[in-house]
Amino acid sequence: MSKQLTFFHFKKIKNYTRTKPIRFSKPYRFLVLLICFFITQNSFSQISFEATANATQIVPGDYVDVTFTLSNADMSSFQPPDFKGFKNLRSSQGSNFEYRNGRMTRAMSRTYTLQGKTPGKYTIGKATATVQGKKYYTKPLKIEVLPPGKKGTRERSIERINNGTAVLLRAEVDTTTVWLGQGVELDYTLYTSVGLERINLVNEPDYPGFYAVQVKQFPDDWRMKMLDEINYKYKPVKRVALFPQKTGLLEIKPMTLQTRLRVDGQRRSFYEKISSPVLKLNVKPLPEVGKPENFSGAIGTYDVRVTTGSSNTISLNEAYTLGMTIYGAGDLKQIQAPDLGLNPEDFELYEPKTSEKVYESKGKISGTKTFEYVFLPKKTGNFTVAPSFSYFDTELSEYVTKIPDTIAFRVVRGVAGAATTFDAIDEENELKNQDILPIKTATNLYTRGRGFFSSFPFWAMLVLPVLLFGGVIGYRQMLIKRGQIDPNLLRQQGAGKVAQERLANAKTHLDANKSRDFYDEISQALWGYVGDKLGIPLSELTKENVREKLSKQQVTEADTERFVALLNTCEMALFAGMDNAADMNKTYDEAAQVIVGIERGLSGLD
Repeated sequence: MSKQLTFFHFKKIKNYTRTKPIRFSKPYRFLVLLICFFITQNSFSQISFEATANATQIVPGDYVDVTFTLSNADMSSFQPPDFKGFKNLRSSQGSNFEYRNGRMTRAMSRTYTLQGKTPGKYTIGKATATVQGKKYYTKPLKIEVLPPGKKGTRERSIERINNGTAVLLRAEVDTTTVWLGQGVELDYTLYTSVGLERINLVNEPDYPGFYAVQVKQFPDDWRMKMLDEINYKYKPVKRVALFPQKTGLLEIKPMTLQTRLRVDGQRRSFYEKISSPVLKLNVKPLPEVGKPENFSGAIGTYDVRVTTGSSNTISLNEAYTLGMTIYGAGDLKQIQAPDLGLNPEDFELYEPKTSEKVYESKGKISGTKTFEYVFLPKKTGNFTVAPSFSYFDTELSEYVTKIPDTIAFRVVRGVAGAATTFDAIDEENELKNQDILPIKTATNLYTRGRGFFSSFPFWAMLVLPVLLFGGVIGYRQMLIKRGQIDPNLLRQQGAGKVAQERLANAKTHLDANKSRDFYDEISQALWGYVGDKLGIPLSELTKENVREKLSKQQVTEADTERFVALLNTCEMALFAGMDNAADMNKTYDEAAQVIVGIERGLSGLD
């Protein structure tokens, strides 16, 4: 048997590459086994025993809940501490099971409800739990019973609720002065000093003067911050990337949330409607000094990559393709196809084909925009293309021009001996100009009196409609490729089909109980449908604009309001975490119905 120990061996699976086994020599065998033992032990849930209290300061006569929790073990005995200074009103037991990160955790708890008696600072001592003969202890807790006239934790929480400082909503940006078109990230941050049971979206502004992109992935864990001598938990509940489309002082109106608050020890909940303050951004025009001639409005931070064909030698009848990809952070809608600088007398130029992809990474918006250029040479010779792209760099506050490597290629007449399309046309014209036409050597014989069925006219009339239909479709596709059919018309005609495809994707997420993906797909289906159907560009796609457009069409007010309500439901679900299966089924059914209703209204069927 080999004296070497093999621990890892990777076989080739799809895109993985086979590697050689990693072998450890005998002196390191014990060390590796020890490491693996500790990794294995840490992968399982560990035993813990903790004490918590729902208040640290109370007044005489008030009460506090002290809970002792044992996780991932069964206790054979439990000894509570001495609750000196308090009156023990009652106790209760509970258990909880949770599956998280691939592991099952379980907890047993005992809760004691204590009433404060005499003012003073008291220490709840250590509780003791015995697990398989081993004793576990909690850490002591300190609780203060305040003198008469002082306010405890619970009283201060209720007072903050009454004066409107218990929960706050703020609209926060990194800077309030930006360049025209510069992206700015807007966070709606929720601050709370009490427990939250529910959050509902009441109203979200439409961001007039901005192109807005909702950011779906951002850090949403709770953190702590002191504001005006109050200790708050806070986290962002919504993030929007805004790109200003005009200069001047632009206002962002408030967002409004409805919250249900909870104060420990209170039977009833408190409801609070909170709004963010009005936020003003000063948008500066781009400087004229240093603006390049080929600047077309791109703003952000970008880089450029150019790709070409495998050969730089082409013939006169051969099209040449060049790709230019611009990638980085900024408003991709503002990027126009850079001019290649080709002479129209030397090349027949076609409209470049454009594709765009937007990405999210760590709460940031970035993307790529690709232009595919196709041109046909008109003459032979040696030519060069020097593509360049200019943009305004918002980090440097200056214009930048990216110039990739110059591309050189040679145009020749064609491969010797190869018949081209132009050669065939010239030969046909030459034959037509001859005085004596070529002698026909083939004779077609047919029988007189053959019936109509199975005859040539019969088959021609049978096949002709199919050919005509295929020809119409092919002609239409050709016009689409050449850009002779309005793309807005195509999007309008296909809006319903695209919406149905997105609803089908949403149904898949619904069946898989993926609530975030489900609501995101429903939101995209609704916004995409109404944007394509009404011809509203993304920069103007707001709820108020949709309301105004639909009111001018034959769409009922009920369908319009249902549509806006569904958008609010999706937005709320994406940042508040709605995962109720019944709500998801209801949202899916309503989305399908409202799209059908709007489709009928726009078609004049109602």
